[in-house]
Amino acid sequence: MTLNGTILAVVGVGWLVLAIWLLFVTMSIRKINRRAGIVVRKGGKDVNSVGKVENNLNEVALLHDNLNTVTKADYGSLVQIFETAISRIGLVRFNAFEDVGGMQSFAVALLNDRGDGVVISAINGRNEGRTYAKPVKRGRSEFTLSSEESRAISEALAKATKIS
Repeated sequence: MTLNGTILAVVGVGWLVLAIWLLFVTMSIRKINRRAGIVVRKGGKDVNSVGKVENNLNEVALLHDNLNTVTKADYGSLVQIFETAISRIGLVRFNAFEDVGGMQSFAVALLNDRGDGVVISAINGRNEGRTYAKPVKRGRSEFTLSSEESRAISEALAKATKIS
């Protein structure tokens, strides 16, 4: 083989290696473009992903500001609602009769922050059960309370709640 033939063979092999490398790079770029197309294209239209992210972040910031505005404006009314909501509960279980065990009878006080609400008593015996409900204002009732009902109210009032 002559020198020109050797040079031609080396150049041919070089071109072959270069062509294989170019094919590999082209396929890699197509794969990357296909994956990027899923992120960048939506419905066949190009979308500016960075712009979309910026818009979404701006919307989140606007929603945050609106939430703060609503929260500050409604804070007073929310405090009033929570003051009147049942937030203090006292429960006392007891045996109402000597022949009935298992602490089946109970008194439960359901009060708001002002001490207003109701105390409910359920007295259960072997053959019958009775339920009573008595209104409570400022921790007191206009009706005569049993010792269990009074204890339930005291337990409820002892559970302080704080809205801050």
